[in-house]
Amino acid sequence: MSLSARLAFAVSLLCASSVHQESAMEAITRGRSLKWQMRSQAPFRREAARMGAVHSFRAGVGVGTLEQSAQCALRAGELLRAGGFGEAAIEEFVRGAGLGSSTWSLRCALTAGKMLTAAGRPAEACRILQRVSGQGVPSRFSESARVQRGVALWDLGRTDSAVATWRAVAEDGVTPRARLDAFERWG
Repeated sequence: MSLSARLAFAVSLLCASSVHQESAMEAITRGRSLKWQMRSQAPFRREAARMGAVHSFRAGVGVGTLEQSAQCALRAGELLRAGGFGEAAIEEFVRGAGLGSSTWSLRCALTAGKMLTAAGRPAEACRILQRVSGQGVPSRFSESARVQRGVALWDLGRTDSAVATWRAVAEDGVTPRARLDAFERWG
């Protein structure tokens, strides 16, 4: 039996015992517990715990508040990314980015934008990073998104727009980290 087949079997056993409709907080608690079980485990058991945690977090999306749903999507995406499942992680981050404008959904959008750019999909990255702008968005998120959007614009061949974006953040930004990142890219 291949590793992926064994992993799928282990996940089905883990998921068969779980409650199908749990609250978002129960999903978060269960996902965290399974995530902690990953420590000091043999690779097969670690991956089974990872996929069980991903399943738990996914079960919490759409059940509670938008903020809780975005947190579940972010946590599932982080586990998938760490496990080497890049496309599945991007899907989770994009799903979380569409769940309101909480800190969790903004983090999903930023992470999705970075991963999409790294995956050679800068046009999609620009679209999702556009969500992290406007009134009410903390500067630490909006400025980081602008810097990352500049990277995506650069990859699209729109170098003038990218440089103008980085220059604006470097000169007028209020978040030190984003200003430094913009200056390094612009300079």
